[in-house]
Amino acid sequence: IDRIATGIPTTERNIIYKIREIINDLSEQYKGQNIPVDEVYKKIDEKDHGEVEEILTKMGRAGDIYEPKPGFIRKF
Repeated sequence: IDRIATGIPTTERNIIYKIREIINDLSEQYKGQNIPVDEVYKKIDEKDHGEVEEILTKMGRAGDIYEPKPGFIRKF
């Protein structure tokens, strides 16, 4: 039902929520500066880093984050 209503499966939505929380925490830790993507991978407990990379790409396309230079992200 969730996938039909939102277009996003529940498991993916849960991972997106975790990643957003991690990015918010790291943004505070780095005081709004560039966040190393490796730090996001270290904090997430997901086994499939490919899925995390895909979600980060989707978040970039949605305008939630951007990549000021390779290997780093930043919140808008």
